[in-house]
Amino acid sequence: MERWGLRAVKRGERETDDGFHDVLADTPPARRWMDILLVPGLALAGTVIAGAAAGLFVVAGALLRGLSGNEILFLIETWRSSTAFLYGVQIAFYAASVAAAAFLLRWRGYRMRRIYFRPLHPLFLGAAIATGVILSALVMVLLLALPPETQQQLMEQNDLLTPKGMGEAVTLFAIAVVLAPVAEEIYFRGIVLGVLGRSMPFAVAAGLSAAFFSLSHGHLFNAAGAGGWVLTGGIFVLGGVLAIAARRAGSLRASIAVHASYNFCLFVPSLVSLLPGGHT
Repeated sequence: MERWGLRAVKRGERETDDGFHDVLADTPPARRWMDILLVPGLALAGTVIAGAAAGLFVVAGALLRGLSGNEILFLIETWRSSTAFLYGVQIAFYAASVAAAAFLLRWRGYRMRRIYFRPLHPLFLGAAIATGVILSALVMVLLLALPPETQQQLMEQNDLLTPKGMGEAVTLFAIAVVLAPVAEEIYFRGIVLGVLGRSMPFAVAAGLSAAFFSLSHGHLFNAAGAGGWVLTGGIFVLGGVLAIAARRAGSLRASIAVHASYNFCLFVPSLVSLLPGGHT
């Protein structure tokens, strides 16, 4: 049975890995099973280090202001429960994830641009953006069909991710529409799907990576009932579409475009609510 990303290649011949990368057949593979754990592990370590450094900065500032021990503890607890801290953790984790993936590729003699980011035809890019818009519209229709109490529960659970001002809106936009699509596509489609696709048919690899992608968002565990299932199911379908887009285009630019447009459309209602007259 033909498997995605795997074929017999003579020594010195160049393989395309179904368009996903173009490397010498007698060099080590760009992606390995260990990367599925190694990349998030390195990203988590980097996030902890960044958080510790930020915490030390806060403590140092408090000491310079002459605050007492109890006041410093209260300040740290307030900081940890703030939106700024949540956004900072997300930025640090996504940035560290991309850095870890790039480091591992470079360590093996590859460049991320060559492996994942081949040029994309403008028509394919437009189709990818339109696909993300359509998928987000379908998810929003399903969410609006939920009972009002379920919708309210989802809104309360996502309160910290709802911007309260334009500054927070710009930061959230950068996270949701830029950082998250790039980092998550490199990991879920670039690494997870790429590794699974070497040992199983593409449909199976795409389904498994989509399931992992949807469960990692935590909606099924944080939002009990129909709301969690709708969000998780929507993300699972999105993950499958992202896998197909990446494979058909031979570039993560396609799946990033779908992902970014999907997130942007879900972000628009929060942005509109900040405009004059936007609050209901």
